[in-house]
Amino acid sequence: MLENSGSRRNKSLYHARHLVICSLFISSAWSQEAPSASLTQKSYAELQEKIDEYIAAKTTNAILYSNAFLKKAIEEENTSRIVDAYENFSNRYSHTPLAIEYADSMVFYAKKAKDEDKLSKSYLQKGIQLYYNSEYNQALENFVLANDLAIRNEDIIKQITVKHYVGLLKNVSKDYKESLDIFRKNVSSIEDLGLQRSERKQYLRSLYALADSYSKNSLLDSAQIFNDAGIQLSLSYKDQYLYPHFLTGYGITSYYMGENDEIIDSLRKRAVVIDDGKKELSKASLYEEAIDSLQKASTILGDDKKNLSNTYLYIAKAYEKSKDVAQAIRYLKKVDSIYQTEPEVIYNAKDAYEMLVKLYRNNDDTESQLWALNKFITADSIINDDFKNLNKQIVKKYESPMLLMEKERLIKKLENDKLRSKSLLGVVLIVAVLALLLLFYALRKNYVYKKRFKQLIDSENNEKDQLANYSGTQKATKTKESLDLPEDLVQDVLKKLNKFEQSAKFVDSKYSLHRLAKELGTNSTYLSKIINHSKQMNFSNYINNIRVNYAVSKLKNDHLFRSYTIKAIANEVGFRNAESFSKAFYNKNGIYPSYFIKKLEGMS
Repeated sequence: MLENSGSRRNKSLYHARHLVICSLFISSAWSQEAPSASLTQKSYAELQEKIDEYIAAKTTNAILYSNAFLKKAIEEENTSRIVDAYENFSNRYSHTPLAIEYADSMVFYAKKAKDEDKLSKSYLQKGIQLYYNSEYNQALENFVLANDLAIRNEDIIKQITVKHYVGLLKNVSKDYKESLDIFRKNVSSIEDLGLQRSERKQYLRSLYALADSYSKNSLLDSAQIFNDAGIQLSLSYKDQYLYPHFLTGYGITSYYMGENDEIIDSLRKRAVVIDDGKKELSKASLYEEAIDSLQKASTILGDDKKNLSNTYLYIAKAYEKSKDVAQAIRYLKKVDSIYQTEPEVIYNAKDAYEMLVKLYRNNDDTESQLWALNKFITADSIINDDFKNLNKQIVKKYESPMLLMEKERLIKKLENDKLRSKSLLGVVLIVAVLALLLLFYALRKNYVYKKRFKQLIDSENNEKDQLANYSGTQKATKTKESLDLPEDLVQDVLKKLNKFEQSAKFVDSKYSLHRLAKELGTNSTYLSKIINHSKQMNFSNYINNIRVNYAVSKLKNDHLFRSYTIKAIANEVGFRNAESFSKAFYNKNGIYPSYFIKKLEGMS
């Protein structure tokens, strides 16, 4: 429903955008990586084979052959093949925002081709690239669309792929037990269907996800078994697909094994040794093994910044446990460096800053500690704002009041160490007071919002009465004095207004005073007077209020509706944009729709 309404509203602009994209490829991209006539004479299969090879090798020839593929498809007016062409570009620029744009083009041309298989594939590709760019809520929407089409067309592989990424989303929201169940079933399904070789990439992805999920659930023996299996299987293929990721997984699991005394004791009892048998198993040897595996992975991960940042993070953790603080800090700063240009690694960056706060505190490096704490606070606030729907089960390690107190304590200590002057102490005091005032304001605002939310929930049965507040028992003379209109005319219009409010026609954003007057069999002047007198508001506020009431009722009763974006909700109830909806919602209820939805979700 959300996808359809969005596409209707932007259809003409969307179509124009893709026409521009095509022309840009012809006039600009081809001028830089112009495909020769000989390339476009090749078959699609020949071109695709080369494209896959060059994408895996990460060479610029991938662009040259992809352009040839696209040019051939456009010249032949083969819409289905145009979808394949844009998939090649999306894969070439995977993990970047540009990959999402190319996936958008896939969706556009798949719809144009009226090919459900291509459309399912396009939604899936878009969801995957949104996931890689940490746009998790939008990714989920596209996975659902892809899955619906895959089920309808009995496409088992696409269903398995969708389940795979749903499992990864559950990892993001810390639902590790549920994700483990998904990955177990996916591996079993692929093996039961005998698809280990024909769908080798998905099989390797499923093995890697299963190993990682075992690790997240502290089933470390099982995790290492699947990491080993993944390393051997990936090395058996020419492209060594996911080999560095399995190395990373092996290193991370080794790190967690070093944290677990019971596992070490169990392995010792089974006379397990590392490498050539000369090195006894211990915490130190496991951390050393973790560092070795992770460092090896970091040299071959290439441009995969998200996994590279995670690898650096665990190298730092292993060094910290090995008492090499300098190396730990060095690798944590590598995570920070990646985060400066790749915001999607924010979760790893947040963990890195938290570790740096602790390490700098232990080193009594107050200035660096404050720097890391500020970085942590910023990252934490972004996560809370952008990923709140997926992070309900994440326990905050730092509550806002505690963070403010810690920050002010550090500032005070720094300034005392540097200047120790009365005037500077006064400034610090003022800053502290301002911080407390801001904190008080935030707490007060939260209290007021909670109160208004409760009032809004409790007032559900009175909303329509508040709009229909005109008394039918008023005498005609009083009405006439106020409006200078016949009483029977007023009553007739009010009855029709009531029917209009019940009909939900008002969700059409194009409703105007003139249009409504025409529908009610009166004129704009009379209708305006009646609304001003009976509703105690002008037409604009009247139509906005009934739309807001409708939105409130639907949000209360429709869980799926609450998952929409604010912009989509606004469009669904008759507003032209999210800003006007939020303003009208706040003016009527004293809280914003985003807060209302968050509290409703909390109740459920």
